[in-house]
Amino acid sequence: MRLRTALTAATAAFALALSAAGSSAAATGEFRYVTLDLNNVQIQHVLDDPQSRECIDLEGTGNLPALLGRNLTTSVATVFQDAACDGDTFWTVSPGAFVPVTARFRSVVFS
Repeated sequence: MRLRTALTAATAAFALALSAAGSSAAATGEFRYVTLDLNNVQIQHVLDDPQSRECIDLEGTGNLPALLGRNLTTSVATVFQDAACDGDTFWTVSPGAFVPVTARFRSVVFS
């Protein structure tokens, strides 16, 4: 009986480990965006193969939000006006599509 319980527990732990490993898959491709420095000079940024289902606070958006984004990944990207993928202002961007020109964003999550 103890062997069966131990085997069941080991099988459950293995299944949990496999599901957790699958949840950290990456979106294949690039997500590109632009930020402005304090002198209004554009700085190009690229996220290569970003993690799926993880909120990413975008580099360079501390003073001003990002603009001119393009989703060149194989996954849908959701960009948020606020950091930490927070707030109710967001845009959903299909693979290959541009973030709307009027959007200003600080974080992104890929599905």
